[in-house]
Amino acid sequence: MVVVLCLLIAASRPYAAKAEDPARYPSMYADSTLKQTVLAGIELTIREHYESADSVFAAVSRQYPSSPVGPLFRAACLQMKMIDREDGTLWPQLEPLLDETIEKSEKWKKVEPDNPEPYFFQGGAYGYWAVYESHWGGWFAAIKTGLKAANRFKKVVELDPTFIDAYLGLGSYQYWKSAKMTFINWLPIIPDDRRTGIKNLQLAAEKGTFVRQTAETALMWTLLDFGLPEKALTIAHKLHGEYPETKAFIWGIGLSSLAAYRWKESIAAFDTLEARINLEGQGNYFNLIDCAYYKAEAAYHAGDYDRCRAECRRAFAYLPPREIRERQQDKLSALEKRYRELEKRAGK
Repeated sequence: MVVVLCLLIAASRPYAAKAEDPARYPSMYADSTLKQTVLAGIELTIREHYESADSVFAAVSRQYPSSPVGPLFRAACLQMKMIDREDGTLWPQLEPLLDETIEKSEKWKKVEPDNPEPYFFQGGAYGYWAVYESHWGGWFAAIKTGLKAANRFKKVVELDPTFIDAYLGLGSYQYWKSAKMTFINWLPIIPDDRRTGIKNLQLAAEKGTFVRQTAETALMWTLLDFGLPEKALTIAHKLHGEYPETKAFIWGIGLSSLAAYRWKESIAAFDTLEARINLEGQGNYFNLIDCAYYKAEAAYHAGDYDRCRAECRRAFAYLPPREIRERQQDKLSALEKRYRELEKRAGK
């Protein structure tokens, strides 16, 4: 559930389209009706009401057929659903939305080359593409695509340094590019931009117009990865209080608590997640195995070996498709090793 909301973002400066063509490329800020509609769709997406959110953004696409706003936010909604449910099979639905966003943004740039908004939307599309590749592909492919996103966000800031929301996409790229390449960051030509990325995410979280929740979510995951689990946990609890139905923030609580050695809190969070996933009834075996794995780890470190063995057995009892079993092979192997260790200890 890494980095699941970090690119669900909108522009922060009102740039109206040219007077002769205001309906073709509306600004989400200059058009108050569009602004409220997009905000409503974002809220539905964060609360995991994916079908309702998609309906909102599909209506935007119909009303503004030349604008990249509708397809971008439909893509954001779909990608969050994919990560939430660990369903990479929806890529054939996501790819056309990203292509459509990039194409429409390119046409907008030709009409208004000095307007940062089309660059922002294009950066968002490449950003979602990079998130997909990082989750279901590989990090080097994600970094390559992420660079395309970062270059668009850099152009936004070049055109308007006060376009604060662009710092969310820029900061996300800066942090995760460096985090996944730490093995060569010692080279003088390869800078470690993790701290810069965190600062840009903090800026977006504090001063962004439409990105508070998404920037805070991105900041939660980066702080956890950076080795500051207590700070990540504070953000996770805050967001969970605002959006109790959103599983992403419970994941944040569970993983941050685990990293902070708060074993009981971590187990409680993953118990909650497991119950919600089972209620959805979608056979989300990837996340169910994750829940069992993290609970087993927390129980082991807490000295509750009976609970640890029970969680191992729970993971072994799932019958996921081959693709899920292959993706979770490392965790399943670790659980088997842990279980054998505890069985041997119990037999003494």
